[in-house]
Amino acid sequence: VEQRQYDLAVQRLTRAIESNTLNDEALALAYHHRGIARQKLGYEGLAIADYSKALEIDALPREVQARSYYNRGLAKARLLHRNQPIGRTKPQTALDGACHRT
Repeated sequence: VEQRQYDLAVQRLTRAIESNTLNDEALALAYHHRGIARQKLGYEGLAIADYSKALEIDALPREVQARSYYNRGLAKARLLHRNQPIGRTKPQTALDGACHRT
């Protein structure tokens, strides 16, 4: 998947989140999927925030909830490994590309 597709996914998911029309499960899934797209784009800090929000809503299906915890942990590990502040960092480690999609 090209960067442009992830950018488009972030835009569409942001619109859906901001629409205030989603039920709790759909909203949590939107945050989860936006987290995946942001993580693929290298925005680890923003991905962590999205995964955290998805988990906070507490309406994810169990298997997606597990992936949100896993992906958030990977994003945190990447930031610690690179010793970078939260924000945009480009993939550079063996952990990159390991986030799970649903």
